[in-house]
Amino acid sequence: MSWFGLSPTALLIGAAVLAAVAVVLHLLRVRLRRVEVDTLLFFQLAGTVRQPRSLPGSPSRWLSLLLLLLALAAAWTALGDPRSGQDAASRLVVVEPAGGDPSRLGRVHEVVLQGLGPRGVVVAATSPPTVLLTAGEPMAVLDERHARLPASGDPEGGRAALTLFEETASSWDQLVWLGSTPPPTGVRDIVWVPPDRAADAVVTGLRWEREDDVLWHLVVEHESATPVRVELRTGEQVVASQEAVAGRSSSRLGPLAAAANRAVLRLLSSVGTSEIALPPPPTARLRIAVDGALPAAVRRAVDLLVASDPELEPVAPADAEVVVAAADRDDPRPHLVIAPGVGAAPRLPIVASPSPLALSLRDRRRASASALPPFAEAAIWVRDEGSGEALVAATANGRLRVFVVDWLLLPESHADVPILLRAALRQLGNWPRVELATEQQPIVLRHGLPGAIQIDGVDLRSDSGLTTHAFTGSGEHPIVTAAGRRTVHVLPARGPATGVVTAARPPMPALADGNGWLPVLLLVLLLAMLVDVFLFHRGRLP
Repeated sequence: MSWFGLSPTALLIGAAVLAAVAVVLHLLRVRLRRVEVDTLLFFQLAGTVRQPRSLPGSPSRWLSLLLLLLALAAAWTALGDPRSGQDAASRLVVVEPAGGDPSRLGRVHEVVLQGLGPRGVVVAATSPPTVLLTAGEPMAVLDERHARLPASGDPEGGRAALTLFEETASSWDQLVWLGSTPPPTGVRDIVWVPPDRAADAVVTGLRWEREDDVLWHLVVEHESATPVRVELRTGEQVVASQEAVAGRSSSRLGPLAAAANRAVLRLLSSVGTSEIALPPPPTARLRIAVDGALPAAVRRAVDLLVASDPELEPVAPADAEVVVAAADRDDPRPHLVIAPGVGAAPRLPIVASPSPLALSLRDRRRASASALPPFAEAAIWVRDEGSGEALVAATANGRLRVFVVDWLLLPESHADVPILLRAALRQLGNWPRVELATEQQPIVLRHGLPGAIQIDGVDLRSDSGLTTHAFTGSGEHPIVTAAGRRTVHVLPARGPATGVVTAARPPMPALADGNGWLPVLLLVLLLAMLVDVFLFHRGRLP
């Protein structure tokens, strides 16, 4: 028998202490003593009916002590939640995180519903492994912990969890690996539960990256159950290729001339080949004008970014699509406003959860610095951890504005400065205006601005500036935000020749949890109390 609520040592020590206290209390109860009175009739009658409990004494007093000890033992043992049958077969499950994928969570539910056994546990393949569920816990705990997992797993974390299970599990226990990639170890038999349809090569993301005026790279994010070869072709010529390992990975192919023939992406695997015809990369650049009133250091940082980023083009103020200025002005065009802020207080900048920024914010603590004034409707990208005041915020009240407190861009050599400026300019310019996505694969639209968003003619609202959507059909899908209109070119999820491996469901025998003794102990407690009450009212107990 195993004790879940208390250790065996604590259980024995506590039981001994309770028994000793019960005996002492019985010994210290008030005893009868002789006194001289006029008549003994009423006193003798009262003493017969309501004699105090004391030891040593008549057998009835010993019975009252035994009932008390039995009740205390049942209550104290129940706190330990004893369970028998702990040597029975158990299921030890390792889950490969999939970024909150509901289908992955559904497979976890299916495995758990078959039973974990008395020692079963579900952990996530992270470093270190994260416990998601233990035997006896409710399913709601699993859902809550799974929602906090990262977007992808760590092979080292999965290997560490499986190694620990292999060292501690019994030979009749079942090890289960639940994920899209094979288990990272083969020391002993492990049941692999892949997705229902594990395509041998599935494209999960595509984007063009400009190198200069005429050259581009294609970044391909893909997932495969076996190693795959990724090729970029123009006509019959292989422009670039790369070998990728099994699992989730990313390949950067190129360079490719924008004026070349229509590019084709090919994924070659041991099962089949998939071909996806790609739309050409956009040729226009985002036109940027910089206000001369900016502080010198900030002006240098903005000029350097605009000059070095191939997707940005410096132009005169009259021709600009986005203006970088030191103050807001009556201009309908989007503005990046770099303001001095108001107030002074200790500042520790942190990135807000819906922010489109990917900043490290290392060494950005300030002993005393300003913050942005409050806005009626704004999506906060960076805020002060202590006060919650905005340090970078986006507004869309008729005019698109991104406000940045100036000291966050100093010194201009800090690694976060170009990342912040580039992300803000791209959001204000609604850039890129042509995005690539794959069918039925969720894409995160980081428009970064609060307000309405229209996808395929359906009006939605996102106050956080972050929307996740999965497109159901290939082709061009329009998206309208406060920044303007853009197009998402959705590609087929699988080409006609893509091989698909349908994994057979492994045998999942039902496993029962260990036998719990809690109901029996509570029943003993109740019976002891009822017997005590019954005998007391019948005059059988003092």
